[in-house]
Amino acid sequence: MTVKQKQKAQNYVQSFFYPDVKELVEDFQLPVQKFVYQMVYGIIKSKSVIGQQIGVALEEKITLKKTCDRLYRNLKRPNLHEELMLTLMCKYAAEITDETPIIMDASDIYKPCANKMEGIAKVWDGSQHKPNPGFLTFQASFCDPADPKKMKLYYSELFSLEEECTSENEKILDFIHQSAILTSNRGIYIGDRGFDNGNFLTDMIENDNSFIFRGDDRNLLYNEKMLSYREIAEQLDLSYEIISKNRTFRANIVEVGYKLPNPPERKHKRKKIAKLYLVVAQEKGKGFVYYLCRFRKEYSYAKMLKMAIQYYGMRWGIEEIHQQIKAKFGWEKIQFLKYTSLKNMNALLWVAASFIYNEVSKITIYLIKNLSNKMIYRNLAKELNKNLVYRLINIVSDLFHEFLIRPRKKYKGKYKKYYLEKQQYILVLNDS
Repeated sequence: MTVKQKQKAQNYVQSFFYPDVKELVEDFQLPVQKFVYQMVYGIIKSKSVIGQQIGVALEEKITLKKTCDRLYRNLKRPNLHEELMLTLMCKYAAEITDETPIIMDASDIYKPCANKMEGIAKVWDGSQHKPNPGFLTFQASFCDPADPKKMKLYYSELFSLEEECTSENEKILDFIHQSAILTSNRGIYIGDRGFDNGNFLTDMIENDNSFIFRGDDRNLLYNEKMLSYREIAEQLDLSYEIISKNRTFRANIVEVGYKLPNPPERKHKRKKIAKLYLVVAQEKGKGFVYYLCRFRKEYSYAKMLKMAIQYYGMRWGIEEIHQQIKAKFGWEKIQFLKYTSLKNMNALLWVAASFIYNEVSKITIYLIKNLSNKMIYRNLAKELNKNLVYRLINIVSDLFHEFLIRPRKKYKGKYKKYYLEKQQYILVLNDS
């Protein structure tokens, strides 16, 4: 890698940074715009969600204490996380089509030693099989079905059930309602086990949403009888063969009925039956896998079968993203006493990550050619078959060390720009 190649890569990344963040914050007040620019820049440069490390990365000509005090003060802004996530969703809603998978995932952040944080509560730790102190999180991403590697970050929220007096189901449904409004009810929502509960099914059927949920355990109407998933599966001939992620499934699909609960004024009347589809799949030597589906558009049985298995397989992309963000940015090291600051930092981290995954990933091929020593570790032919986006975090962070971000400064009644030797791209927050 030559100095010229590194400089050109830096200019490419800078050319993405300003328009991307500007599109998210252009309707915010100028102090908030400045704060978001600095936080996104600082998070990427420091690869950290710790306020002091972000302050060090900004390299301001004032004391570190003053920088951190300003950052902490702005992190307490109410509703900033909601505004950031809404603008992020608005930005990418137009890219979602009727067949775009919107992959939802509920996760957790564990803080075993944090007793003074607002909203800290017991959350289930699946790795240790016991409840531990922490916070719940919910994320959503989407991708192009033709190229599942190009995952785009869409939404994230950190929340506490005790602090907000809500439920995890309500938080997820709020996201689905907002997304349906912004996308004109396009997209197919993908969920893991537990999403096939009555709250989600009833709400999404009534709102005409498309979904593919991994089945867990419930009864459905099949051949005029209420049967469990397994009882239905044992009556089917798995005559189709579907290949997904180099795995071969024998599968079939049947139409089933879901009894919608009656409102109080109709509680003694016959329940309405909603039409759903149950996909039953099985790998050789393994048990049955169930996918409960609903589609707004009419598809052939063969296509619905293929979509259910292959779309659910794309879910692992968001799991990998979570691992990368936790490893590279130290997501679980987030540490603020105020609940509002925690929510805002989580939103800012997701905006920073979305800049890398959604925008810089567009020039992955260019970076492979010009920064191959940082993008390719082994054989090029083997590496190109992998998703190399996660390696962009280190590269973008290194390139951000080559320039500084400065706002325009009012001096003697006129605005003066900062010109620094290392700064090749002048960032202007206010053109007035």
